[in-house]
Amino acid sequence: MRSLLMGGAVVVYPTSPMAAPLLSATQAEQNAVREASMGVTAIAGLGGLPEVSIPAATVDGAPVGLSLVCGPGRDRMLLRLARMVAEELGQ
Repeated sequence: MRSLLMGGAVVVYPTSPMAAPLLSATQAEQNAVREASMGVTAIAGLGGLPEVSIPAATVDGAPVGLSLVCGPGRDRMLLRLARMVAEELGQ
């Protein structure tokens, strides 16, 4: 992953593979979302890479996040980009 991000590239993907569970979701539904989310939420952490998640939309009333990941040492650039994307999305 680090080699993909050399030179300032940024990887963008949904923070979770599905919308967040509603407050009325059962414990089993919450656990299913949690387990499915672990695969994508670990990408940056395992690679030691900066990541920021911003609100992007809602699906059936539940929030959906967008993750942005960049190479090491580019934290400030990532935060500036996240702010610009969030503003474009109206967040």
